[in-house]
Formats: sequence, C-alpha cells, structure tokens
Amino acid sequence: MRRGRFGRLVGSAVQAVMAALCVFNFAMTPYFECQLDGDSCNERVSAMAGIFARSVSITCLVTVVVAWQKYRGATAEYRERAELSDAYTTSAASAKPCYVGRATVAGVVLFTCLALIVPVNAYRLFRFFLDDRSAVVIVYFVLMYSQNLYVCFYETHFVQLFYALYTRFSDLNRDMEAIGKRIEDGRRARDEPSPGRDGWILNDVGDEHRPHYLYYYSSATGQPLVDAVERLRVKHRLVREAVDALKPAFALPMGLSLCNLCVMFLFDVYYHLKNSVEHPAGDLATVYIFMWVAQYTFRFFIITMTVDITIKQASR
Repeated sequence: MRRGRFGRLVGSAVQAVMAALCVFNFAMTPYFECQLDGDSCNERVSAMAGIFARSVSITCLVTVVVAWQKYRGATAEYRERAELSDAYTTSAASAKPCYVGRATVAGVVLFTCLALIVPVNAYRLFRFFLDDRSAVVIVYFVLMYSQNLYVCFYETHFVQLFYALYTRFSDLNRDMEAIGKRIEDGRRARDEPSPGRDGWILNDVGDEHRPHYLYYYSSATGQPLVDAVERLRVKHRLVREAVDALKPAFALPMGLSLCNLCVMFLFDVYYHLKNSVEHPAGDLATVYIFMWVAQYTFRFFIITMTVDITIKQASR
C-alpha cells in the first residue's frame, strides 16, 4: 500500500514538473528563438519558427493534464473489463495464437522509439557543447526533447494497451470461426454422428405433436454451442467496453500527437530544404533529417495501424 502510494506521489510530481516546463517553454519560445538567431533577431520570424517548439509544448501539456485527470480511472476500468473478458474462455482459446505476443510488440515499439529519438538528440546536444553554444540554447533544446520523449512514452503505452485489445478481438474471431465450423460439421453428421466429433443431439420430448429440438454441442467441452456463443457475446461486449474505457485518457492526446507529428515533419523538412539551398547540406545534417523523419513516420504509423487493425478485428 505504501509503495503504491509512493509511486503515485512520484508520478504526480513528475507530471507537475513536466507541466510547469511545458508552460515555461511555451512562454519563453520567442526569446529562445531570438537567441538562436543571434544579433539579427526578428521577433516575427522567431515567432513563426517557434511554432515547432510550441506545438511540442502544447501536445505535452495536454497529455500531462489529461493523464493527471483521467489516466488512473480509465486504466482501472480498462483492466477490470479485460480481466472479466479473460474469464470467459472457450474451447478454442488454447489454440496457438495467430499474432505477435503483446510483450514482444511493446518491447519492439519502445526500443525502436528510443533508438530513433535518444541517440540523435543526445549527439546534437553534445555538438552544442562542442560549438560553445549558450546555455540558454541548450536548455531550450533539452526541454523540447524531454517533452517530445514524454509524449512518445505516452504513445507507446497507448499502443501497448490497444494492442492487447486487438489480441482479444482476434481470439474472439478465431473462436467464432471454430464454432461455425463445428456447427457445419454437426449438420453434415446429422444422420450418423461420428464418435469424438462435434455433432448434434435430438431432444425427444416424448410427444409426437410437439417439435423436436436440435442442439449442437462441442466434443471438446461437452457444452452446448449455444452456451459458447453466449459466452463469446458477453466477452465481446466486455472488450468493447475496455476500448471505451481508454477513450477519456487517450483520445485527445493521441489526436494532438498525430497533428504534432505532422507539424514537426513539415517544419524539419522545410528547414532542411531551406538550409540546403542557402548552404550545401553536410552529411551530419542529412543524418539528422533522416532520423527525425524516420521517428515521426514510425510513431504516426504505429499509432494509426494499431487502431486500424483493432477496429477491423472488432467489426468482423
């Protein structure tokens, strides 16, 4: 209990500090951009150039505020629905999954994001030290990079939670396909049900004037398939409710994050092309733009694709 409370206090303190840094960086962006321009500071140009940094600050601030207010309750409801859905197992649940494991996906996404963000940003800060850039400029970029990394961590966590729902929908669809096959096999075996196969039972009610009822059953569980279908229906509803539980904590931050990735992509490409016209771009500048574009593309792709494949599985 004490450890959990201490963890929440640390998390709240980190969020408070990050929110304060976002506000500070947003307010001081014109000044920082003027420091980058040197003596020929044009406030209008600096304000335009500051859109990049302010976009990062706004996205990070909104993410922090939403996480502060909604994350704990949303994830608690998410886990409750997910655990309830896992309790409704079916005969096909033990079959080999046809998707990559959840831990593997989470690890690959996190490692790829860190590999695309940390080395290039750390090296750029190191070059600032070697070039004797002012401490103000270094602080400016440290704040901007830390905010971008915080948002990336939140995106990665969203992908992890949403991919877990994708696997549950995938299991549900596989179980429904297995049940459909059993029903089809049962219809074929009406005349002579084969031992050990899924088949049917004719209920003799003892009255020739009353209809006979056909019950399909599973040889794996011995339970009527209508019971299995009902369990899958309840499980599907619980997983859908888990999806809805994530919306308050992730819908707005993920939407802003996708917009912010587009803004960063456009500004980085624009300034790279602009500087290439004025001064031939060296190998280092090419590495910078390649790593940044790869970062933005990967993050945008992994968010949209995770949501897309999950929604497709849910609507099957």
